[in-house]
Amino acid sequence: MIIPKYLRKISSVVESSNISELVSMRCTCGNITFKVFENENNQSRNVNSEILRIDGKLYYIKRNIFGKIKEKNEINQQTELERKVLMIKCEKCNESYNIFDNYLNGYDAQLNNLQKKNVKMYKKFDNMKVFVKIINDLSYEEFKSDIGNNDVSYETYLSSFSYIEVYGYDCREKRIKILSYETA
Repeated sequence: MIIPKYLRKISSVVESSNISELVSMRCTCGNITFKVFENENNQSRNVNSEILRIDGKLYYIKRNIFGKIKEKNEINQQTELERKVLMIKCEKCNESYNIFDNYLNGYDAQLNNLQKKNVKMYKKFDNMKVFVKIINDLSYEEFKSDIGNNDVSYETYLSSFSYIEVYGYDCREKRIKILSYETA
């Protein structure tokens, strides 16, 4: 299982391979529908905006309706990496779960010492069945070699995935992209 520890108690594996797992979210109360929240500074960004690594550099990109990149802006060292936080809240018992925070989760979070501060959240969707796909294309040994630390724990490795995709199904069973984020 390559799902990070913080997601295990609320996820059920739907699909699995050597480098990826797709899980459905289920609250500890048994409910499968959630409200989805995103941090405020992303509210004004286009839903189709992503962060992508191309040739070792990070870019903010926007895609057109056909999926082709229409805008690409490099994130340089003077630009602080934009905070991206996604949280779900159970529709039944109101228990909250962090699904992703790029300052805490993913490959770049392990390499960069980013200051963690509180963020304001706003509700993005109601009544969603939420699915998370985690991709980790490095083995544990490759990860330890990459970061130059042979003492890194397996749990840290699992939290250092290279890509996360979150989508949901609304009450009409329409699939909606919630998050697509490359962390390495």
